[in-house]
Amino acid sequence: MDKAQQDALKKAAGIEAAKLVENGMIAGLGTGSTVKFLVDELGR
Repeated sequence: MDKAQQDALKKAAGIEAAKLVENGMIAGLGTGSTVKFLVDELGR
């Protein structure tokens, strides 16, 4: 699997994770590379 494929899967995971975050929720974020995609999605 190349980097582009890995990034596509990480982005999909980040988007799905963002759907689980509710208004007012406190979320702990890790330092892994996938969290970037989660934060990007939460910022939308």
